[in-house]
Amino acid sequence: METAAHILAVVFGLLMAQAVLRDAFETVVLPRRPSQRRRITILYYRATWPPVRRFVRRLSPGNADMVLNYFGPLWMLGLISFWASLLVVSFAFIGWGAGSEYHVAVGAPPSFFWDLYVSGTTLFTLGMGDIYPISTAARVIAVAEAGVGLGLLALVIGYVPVLYSAFSRREVMISLLDARAGSPPTGIELVRRNFDGADPAPLVGVLAEFERWGAELLEVYLSYPVLMYYRSQHDRQSWLAALVAVADACAMLIAAQDTRFQRQARFTFALLRHLLVDVTPYMQIAPHAPHEPRVEDGGFDVITTQLTELGIQIADHEAFAPALRAILDSYEALANGVGEWLLTPMPSLLPTVEMHEDDWQAGA
Repeated sequence: METAAHILAVVFGLLMAQAVLRDAFETVVLPRRPSQRRRITILYYRATWPPVRRFVRRLSPGNADMVLNYFGPLWMLGLISFWASLLVVSFAFIGWGAGSEYHVAVGAPPSFFWDLYVSGTTLFTLGMGDIYPISTAARVIAVAEAGVGLGLLALVIGYVPVLYSAFSRREVMISLLDARAGSPPTGIELVRRNFDGADPAPLVGVLAEFERWGAELLEVYLSYPVLMYYRSQHDRQSWLAALVAVADACAMLIAAQDTRFQRQARFTFALLRHLLVDVTPYMQIAPHAPHEPRVEDGGFDVITTQLTELGIQIADHEAFAPALRAILDSYEALANGVGEWLLTPMPSLLPTVEMHEDDWQAGA
């Protein structure tokens, strides 16, 4: 019976170590979306984020923002610590199953506590000297665990700079929208501030920049999903608000059928919707339509009037509102589901009365 228990302990430890190392590899190294759904990383964030969401909802806006700003970085450090803790436990089971063949300087009787202690000091390569292996199997296990510990440290050293580099690139484009589309950004402001009524090149150029931004964001979020929880530098800015504002602008231009913008607007819109389509099932976020419509029926007349005043050529005024509504329906539920999950509000389709000052115009 004891032999069977030791064999099961070794098998359990090996399976746990394999699961942790595979998850770390798929999270940090693998340059594509992992195929398995029940990964340690996904289970970890599904267990930690919902309690934080419930706690944040009870706080004042200022305190809630502070907690949300800290969550992303702390979540990343917690995940790395969680990996390390699971590896310590897994190698402790392997060591215990192999017979706990160690020399203990203090003369204490063998116990699973010493296996945990040996596993922890070996993984972090402490080399305390008060306990050491005395059999070939124990030495092999110790060397293997020390190698795993150094590999995990190397992954962390490489993971953090890549993550923050991706974060910086994301924030550059979001900051550009402050002057180009307002704070918070809206689709109609993006059109207004980048189109003078004659030259389509500036607006087409902005849409092309955000097509590339969306493609990079898609790649980054599937490889490093924790980056979705990193908040932007300013309260009225977020990656989701930027994405929705640009998608709104593309939707208006596509519905208007202005040939000067059709090609690039369709390319950019397709990429941004692709991002939402891939991120929501990967993070197990359910699409959810907004509780209140972002634009009432009369709002479509306002959009039509404003686009016409800006010089946008609307091919069919009667078909514009139904076409725009259909395009909005194709991504609003996806974006709203992400926004509700991350506690990030979606921007308005039209600027509100409160949107009178951009962040760059505000004082300290």
